[in-house]
Amino acid sequence: MCSGLIQLEDHAGEIIRKARALRNVSLGDAADAAGVSSLELLEFEQTGKCDRQIDFLSLGRLLSLSPKAIQKIAEGWRPEPVDLTPWQAIRMFTGVRYGNVSNSYLVWDEFTKDGGVFDTGWESTSLIDFAHNHQIRIRFIFLTHRHQDHTTGLSEILKAYPGATVCEPKYYGEELSVSYWQNEDETITLGQLRVHPIPLPGHTGESTVFVVDGWANKAPAVVFSGDSLFCGSIGKGYYSWQMLFDGVKCKIFSLPHDTLICPGHGPLTTVGREMVCNPFFASE
Repeated sequence: MCSGLIQLEDHAGEIIRKARALRNVSLGDAADAAGVSSLELLEFEQTGKCDRQIDFLSLGRLLSLSPKAIQKIAEGWRPEPVDLTPWQAIRMFTGVRYGNVSNSYLVWDEFTKDGGVFDTGWESTSLIDFAHNHQIRIRFIFLTHRHQDHTTGLSEILKAYPGATVCEPKYYGEELSVSYWQNEDETITLGQLRVHPIPLPGHTGESTVFVVDGWANKAPAVVFSGDSLFCGSIGKGYYSWQMLFDGVKCKIFSLPHDTLICPGHGPLTTVGREMVCNPFFASE
């Protein structure tokens, strides 16, 4: 599992577009601050490329982004791979469909071999094969939200492990037929591992992140952030941009700096790295 080989989920233009939505800034006002035309900024938001020099200092200040961090991403910054030595019982699997690359994760207790899946991605064949080959019993499937790039592989896992329990947030105003409803104050155990669901609405109304601790050798906690937080960016605020931003800042960035972040898209990262390198949260 090598996060260094995975591209960032968002290029600099996509980050600018998300920041405009979060801060309710028009394309024209952002273009004026950037020192380019509206059409040029629109092209930059779509492609990450612009023929003219963008004034990231003025644009970043307008959008409450770190000018230094956004310029580094625009210049091609990519994160160094996270050292995964402390976490021997995590594997990341990636799948792609329609140009959308999504991550799914398998974790397990090294002694009991009880396993849990965090989001299923587009397909789960590789994950299931790995679990079978390592005698891991998948007992729980945790879903951060119900978008298809995170759930399409669900039926495949349930076919291979019919006794697995699905743990997901309850939709607002919609009843779903699943095995188990989770609540914020519940802790689910996988051997010595403890899984804590934390509601973080914003990307969707029901979005949830999961914090896992109790790792062997006292390894730091791990956050499965779904589409709330990516390396270098945040997810789209389909439900509420402000709730997403505030939730990440209060519920994820309150964790220790060495907490591992496993996002739904893009490379692995840590709380400490995001506080320095993520344009939405880094200081100037």
